[in-house]
This record gives sequence, structure tokens and C-alpha cells, in this order.
Amino acid sequence: MSRSNSSLIMIFRPALVAAIIALVVGLISSPRLSTAQISNASASLNGTVTDTTGAVVPKAAVTLTNVLTGISQTLPTNDAGRYVFLDIPPGSYSLRVSKEGFATTRQSQFALVVNQTATFDFVLSIGSTTQTVNVESAGVHVENSTAELGSVIQSQEVNDLPLNGRNFTELLTLSPGVSPISSDQNSSGWPAQPIGSFTFPSVNGQTNRSNMFLLDGINNNASFTSTYAVQPILDDVQEFKVQSHNDEAQFGGVLGGIINVVTKAGTNQFHGDAWEFLRNDALDTRNFFFASRVPLKQNQFGGTIGGPVILPGHNGRDKTFFFASYEGFRNHTAAQRLYVVPTPAELNGDLSTVGSPIYNPFSTRPDPSNPGQFIRDPFPNNQIPAQFLNQGMVHYAKTLFPAPVNTGFAGFNGIDNTPSIIRQDEASLRFDGNLGGRDRLYVRYTGVSQPSSGSGGFAGLSSNVYFHSYNLAANWTHTFGGSAVLQVTFGRNSMQYNALNRFKSVSAAQLDQQVGFNSDFVSNFIFPGLTLIPQMSIPGYLGGGEFINDLHASDVYEYKADFSKVHGRHTLQMGADLATNRFQNPVVCLCSTTFCSFQTSNLETSVGGNALASFLLGLPSSSFRGNENIVDSAGWVDGFYFQDQWHPASRLTLNLGLRYDLNPAHSQRRDGVSVAD
Repeated sequence: MSRSNSSLIMIFRPALVAAIIALVVGLISSPRLSTAQISNASASLNGTVTDTTGAVVPKAAVTLTNVLTGISQTLPTNDAGRYVFLDIPPGSYSLRVSKEGFATTRQSQFALVVNQTATFDFVLSIGSTTQTVNVESAGVHVENSTAELGSVIQSQEVNDLPLNGRNFTELLTLSPGVSPISSDQNSSGWPAQPIGSFTFPSVNGQTNRSNMFLLDGINNNASFTSTYAVQPILDDVQEFKVQSHNDEAQFGGVLGGIINVVTKAGTNQFHGDAWEFLRNDALDTRNFFFASRVPLKQNQFGGTIGGPVILPGHNGRDKTFFFASYEGFRNHTAAQRLYVVPTPAELNGDLSTVGSPIYNPFSTRPDPSNPGQFIRDPFPNNQIPAQFLNQGMVHYAKTLFPAPVNTGFAGFNGIDNTPSIIRQDEASLRFDGNLGGRDRLYVRYTGVSQPSSGSGGFAGLSSNVYFHSYNLAANWTHTFGGSAVLQVTFGRNSMQYNALNRFKSVSAAQLDQQVGFNSDFVSNFIFPGLTLIPQMSIPGYLGGGEFINDLHASDVYEYKADFSKVHGRHTLQMGADLATNRFQNPVVCLCSTTFCSFQTSNLETSVGGNALASFLLGLPSSSFRGNENIVDSAGWVDGFYFQDQWHPASRLTLNLGLRYDLNPAHSQRRDGVSVAD
């Protein structure tokens, strides 16, 4: 993509958002409109008000009140007797309907959950407004305004069900159509670094890399792998919905399920909690393969607090609220890994304990009895003479590989007891404000930092990972004269994964020179002055090497504008969602060499041979060097929609809409070269 085109697109998008807002303002004209707005992290409520004869009742006052915050909205029914509330934060509500000449009707407390479209119809009886008819139970709600499929996991399940590591994804399998399978690329949770037990499932038969994670309606996905970028604190989750199908045009870009998590907001009462979960090895049994118990000390602790914002000169009750949470995780254990390490005798060429014959590759010659075939001589008693040994490889092994020990288990002569340490700190802060009755605002930041250290494969090789991700959301909702609503949202989703494997107390430059590695193989990387010790892969034996990986797995800026209005029996909605889609892997520096048994096998029968023998002779089967600065810019992922939810009859709803998604530009820049041989 050329620089000029890139600049044009960057200028075009803010202008496009401004144009959408201008179009929305131009549509706000009819006095017969009712409040209407959509949001991926909200609920909606609609219904029809009639009298006892079945005639519609226009201009009845319908008041929706949040029981916990005291915030109310009042809308008149239109000429068709309909009312619509959209963009309602999930929570507990009550309804009141009144009109001069009719008795006031109240709907007692009921819950609205994320992405729910609820319908409450009212029948007003003749009477005075001072007379009140109370509806004590709403009954079982039937979704009759949309054809969506999905299930909501509410705060009771989130808080009460036992979860190892307090990871909410374990609860996804409570939803119908969810299958807990994982493909190879995200079965480990990489690059999300999840704590505890987790699952990234398949939804309704789609691959588990076809899902979308949202946090308060904001993109919370890790690029390519369809894991989350930020794992929300469990006590910060109000509820979440696994949505497997939706017929509304506002949703797009997902083949699998939408997992939409809603965070808690403050209320008029101060509330908080604290927790501490402790695990250690005091009551653990010994692993069958080890002489002692695996050391373990794990603490997971934190707390939340929320309520009205109280400051000198400002009482936030019924107006402004906050909710804050923190969680820390500490895990100290050991690798406790068994492996096979070459013995001193083997490093000196004595492979007599190897069961298969080892052939001398330097004796390879044409087979006089079979033209086109080649023969080799076996090493007597699998003893490799010293003159054939590659002293560089021998020096590499003697310097880096740990000495063999008695593990007590046949077939293993090495054990890795390298300490494994994980430290995670996560915090979230949210502010909600009701500004003057026509404007609502919320801002939330959730961030996690997780450094960890452990074994890179065997004792002496360390692995260090630094993981940091955050999700930012800002939302402004404005009501125009009580007849139309505009919502503008900004989101930021970032995930950084940095990995470094290095040998302890070994000079890479000195060892590489002693072994005889070519400088173009082990140095001259993108990082100036960087020299790495390459990984030697020997099947059946320990392995590992140095590398650097600096991965920005998610780099998303999201801009959304949505507008809704109601005219008669039509709920008209339109909007746009513009988001960057970048994947950056600024540094991939590694070098590796693989050895296999083929190099020392019988070429005629393809039997025999040994990977360690090939290593000692310095005969690799392949080598790889990675030295790249990769920036994968998939341009923008843009979506535009228009939809009409039409109620031609009390028992019929038609959802008509059009959505257009596009990815207008894609580019990839690679500085450096990766070579495989």
C-alpha cells in the first residue's frame, strides 16, 4: 500500500464518522419518536400500551428506573402506543406507566441482561392516576422481538461456581452448543497467558478460532488465535453472554460465538469484597516419577469496591458512580522435568549402549552390485573413533548440557528442577456518569501485567516472558429531546508478549567462537551486537537454545457510532464500526539446527542410525535462522449497517437489515530474512 493511499484512508475515516454523526442529527425531527439506541454491551426494552378495549394509548408516560442507581428515564408512547428503550445497562429495573384518566400500572423489579431484547406490554384500566395496579411477577420471558440464540451466565453462577484459577471461560461450557475442544494453536492459551483451568471452545460446530471476545462491547480478541486479550477479574464480571446466532445487522464479522462480558458498575450503596485463595504442597502427594513432592506455593488474592462518587462539594448519588477491582496471582513451583542427557562416554564416541547399528557416513560409496545405490560401513561396536568426532559439537554439549544423574527411573538420566515463578497483577477502574439527564458517560480501563520465569528446556537454560495487555473503553450517549439517541464509543485493545531464552553464566560470543559457528548464523541480527547460542535439536535427548521474540499480538483502535429512532411500529437503527487490525512481531531472532538418524543409517535398508551420532559427527539434517521485523497491517476492519425492526402486529416482528463489512487495505512489511536449509 502506497504512502499516499494510506494517508488518504487515515484522513477519510474521521471524516466518515463525522458524516455519520451529521446524518444522524439531520434525522432528528419527528416529535413522535421514542428513545432508541443500540450497544453491544446493553439490553433493550419495548412494548405496547393499550386500554381494556385493545385500543392503543398514545402519549402515556413510561418510566424505567434502575433499582440500584436510582437513575430513571421517562418516554412517551408514540401514536402506535409503542415505547422502546435501547442502550440500557444490564441490571435490575422497574417500570411505571401512567396517563391522565387511567390508573397507574407498575411492573415490579425485573432483570435485564446483556444483549437481551425484552418486551413488556401494558393494559391500562380506567381510573385515577393516584390509583396503582402492581404487576408483581413478569413470568418467564420469551424472546419475541429477535431470533437470536444465546445464553447468559449471570453473577450468581460467576461468583458461586468453583473455578480453578478463577478463569471465567470454564463457564462457557454451561451454554448449549458449546463444545470444549481446542486446536493446537490456542490449546495452550497462547499468547493470552491464562491463569488456571480454561477453555476456548467451539460454538455451534464452528472452529474455536471463529469466536469473538468482547469486554463491554469492545474488541477483546487476540489476533489470529481467537483467545481473549485481557482476562477480566471474576469479581469484576456482572454477567456475560454466549451468543451463537443473531439476525440483527448490528452484529457481524464472526462465524462462531460472541462472548460478551459486562463489567460491574457502581451503585448508590458502597459495596466491596476481598478474597485470598491459597494452595501449597502441604497435602499434595508425591508424583510417581519423582523422589519428592513438587514444591508449590500459590496465592490468588484481591478485592473490589464500588459506589457513588463522593467528593467535597459533590454527592454522586443518582449521578456518578465508580467501581474498582484488583487481583494478584503468585505461583512458585519447579519444572520437575525428566529428560535424557548424553553421558561422558557417549560424548567421547562410545555409543555401544545404542541398540541399532550406527553407520559411518564418511564411508559412503556406490554399491557395485546395485547401480544407483550407495553403501556404508558400520562403526564397529558403535564406537566412533576420535578422528571422526566434531570437536565443536562435543565442546557445545560438554559446556551447556548438564551432567547425568541417577533419577531412579530407567530411561532417564536428567531432571530439571529449575524454579518456575509467575507473578500477575491486574486492575480495573470504571466510572459511570449521568450528566444532566440527556447525557450518559462511562470510561473503563482494565490492564494486566504478568512477568514469568522458568526453564527453557533443561537446567541452565532460562526462559523469561513478559506479558502485558489492556482494554480501554469510553462511551458517550446523548438523547435528543427525548426522541432520538446517538451513541459514540472508543475502544483500545492491546496485547504484548515478549519472550527471551538465554543460557545462564555462558558467553554466547565466546562459546560460538570456540564451537566454530559462522557469525552470519549466530549474530548480525536486527538487534545490534546480539549474539545467540543456537538450539541443537537431537530427537530422544534434551534440547533448547536462545531466542528473542517481541510480539504485539493485538493492536486495535476501535471507533463506533450508532443511532436509533422509533417511528410508529418501526425501530430504525444505523451505525458504523471502524477498527484497526494490526499484528506486529518486531523481532524474531533465533537459530536452530536439527539432527536425525538418517545421516548415520544404512542407505540401502534405511535402518539403523542415531541422532546423537549425527550430532557428534557434525552432520545436521536442517538448519534455520530467523531474523525478521514483521509488521502485518491488515488495514481496517470496517462495518456499516442499517436495520428496521418492524412490528406490523402484536405477535409478529420482522427484522430487516443490511450490513456491509470490508477490509479495505492490507500490507506486510518484513525487515530481515529468515532462512531454512
